[in-house]
Amino acid sequence: EICRELKAEASTRTIPIIICSTKGSEMDKFWGMKQGADAYIPKPIDQAEFVRTVKQLLDR
Repeated sequence: EICRELKAEASTRTIPIIICSTKGSEMDKFWGMKQGADAYIPKPIDQAEFVRTVKQLLDR
């Protein structure tokens, strides 16, 4: 719900949202992205993947 609220506000819609969750199925990832997340990273978090994802989102 917070993703949708952030994306609905003009002042916050450009803030990248990364969901980090213990749920790692493709359906969970799909649901997270549908809610407005810009990235979905399953736990345990791979540090290199996390850094790469953050860099990609900040470069947009």
